[in-house]
Amino acid sequence: MSEVASKDDRIQVSALRPEEEELDRSLRPSRLGEFVGQSQLKEQLSLFIEAARRRGEVAVGYRMKAQAADPDTSYGVHLNPDKSHRVTFTEHDKLIVLAES
Repeated sequence: MSEVASKDDRIQVSALRPEEEELDRSLRPSRLGEFVGQSQLKEQLSLFIEAARRRGEVAVGYRMKAQAADPDTSYGVHLNPDKSHRVTFTEHDKLIVLAES
């Protein structure tokens, strides 16, 4: 199972066997600014990450309003989404975060 966490503007993903982690860390960008291309997606992600960070929360996924009634898409819930897929958010979509009350 993968886990995603955000600290400042760093992205941390952990789903590898211990022997793969070192290689993965050397290849995977650790900050949004290190990703090549996808400027609109990076801008959206940075806004979500910053908003969650300011509230002391950790973003773990999103819910697409357009898919909310579809059981085949888990009712629009995407936890630990594949970072290579492009997503366009609307004002009705929601970010899923972990937060303390």
